[in-house]
Amino acid sequence: MIVTKKAIPRRTVLRGVGTALALPLLDSMVPAFTALAKTAANPTKRLGVVYVPNGIITQEGDWTPTTETAGFELPRLLRSMEPVREHLTILTNLDNRAAFARPGEARGSHSRPAAAFLTGLHAE
Repeated sequence: MIVTKKAIPRRTVLRGVGTALALPLLDSMVPAFTALAKTAANPTKRLGVVYVPNGIITQEGDWTPTTETAGFELPRLLRSMEPVREHLTILTNLDNRAAFARPGEARGSHSRPAAAFLTGLHAE
């Protein structure tokens, strides 16, 4: 919406203020340099994701551990992550059905899986 008038209607202002008051305190609203942001109770959360749109032909043990226990040995391609190994969670064989073509849609699209990759939503 493009506002061409300089005056904003009173109802629009009241609606906006009401919405702002109704919002909970979100983590993103806490300034990064406050004491709360630096406590041990609020550690930095990080997410690293590897996305290969055309797939990977892997040999056993290249990307995924050969065992499913907590004391797994890191695979060859992930050995550089050894210093942070206790913080890793390796997920495999996931399926994102939102990336699949629906009836009547073109198959083989690379843009749909890329759009559904982290959102989980079907792109049209």
